[in-house]
Amino acid sequence: MVDKEFKTMDKRLLLLLLTFVLVILVNCTSEQEPVPDDCTDPPSLNLVGTTDAGCNLSNGSITVAGSGGSGDLIYSINGGSFQNNGTFTDLAAGTYTITVTDENNCDTDLQVDVSNADGLNVAIATVGTECGENQGSITITPSNAQGAVEYSLNGGAFQANNQFSGLAQGGYTITARDESGCEVEQEADIESDVTFGEIQLIMQGNCAVSGCHDGSQSPDLRTSGGITGSASRIMARTTARTMPPGGRVITDEQIAAIACWVEDGASGN
Repeated sequence: MVDKEFKTMDKRLLLLLLTFVLVILVNCTSEQEPVPDDCTDPPSLNLVGTTDAGCNLSNGSITVAGSGGSGDLIYSINGGSFQNNGTFTDLAAGTYTITVTDENNCDTDLQVDVSNADGLNVAIATVGTECGENQGSITITPSNAQGAVEYSLNGGAFQANNQFSGLAQGGYTITARDESGCEVEQEADIESDVTFGEIQLIMQGNCAVSGCHDGSQSPDLRTSGGITGSASRIMARTTARTMPPGGRVITDEQIAAIACWVEDGASGN
């Protein structure tokens, strides 16, 4: 009688164990990336040179060169249509984002400034903010200006003060103009205080667990490349609380930190 009870108990424990393992596997399988390499080796992009523009004229240029990645590389400026070479012409003074993309749709961005050849130019300094707060600031220093300079943030009203404060994380467009009417635009990024080290600890402690994202299946969240290459998917799944698997829970603060890290560009540094 006792032996039968033990055998029944053993079967129940085995069934519970199998159910637990199945839940982990199902949850983890649903988080697998469709592309094995996750763009862990994207093409690189280097600036070859720029040509300054005349004040309020569109006669500047940018030349970049891409390398690495997979197959042929194509180039785009400010999200426009792609082309086969890395030279862009007819540009006014300002900040431009150049993108290089390979045959696997893995891409890399590079921000490049075109200056005014003989007119107003600006240098921009930023102070970051805590994740989720509005503590950032932008300070603009003009050079080669004619008369007084005024400044606009994101197309808003111009002001004489060369500083904008109380800013949230994100990208901003600064426009400066002097009394001669010469204008220049530059982009400024306010970044959060979240470091990749924090994100790595979250992933390795909660998501790169035994049998799941630990090298046995893609993405491998033990590695820097596996984390940065899956940044958008990690943010989407943690925000939806479908990650991490196996009943593990990450905090609201950790989810916010992941989102801030992705907004900053998902750097692995």
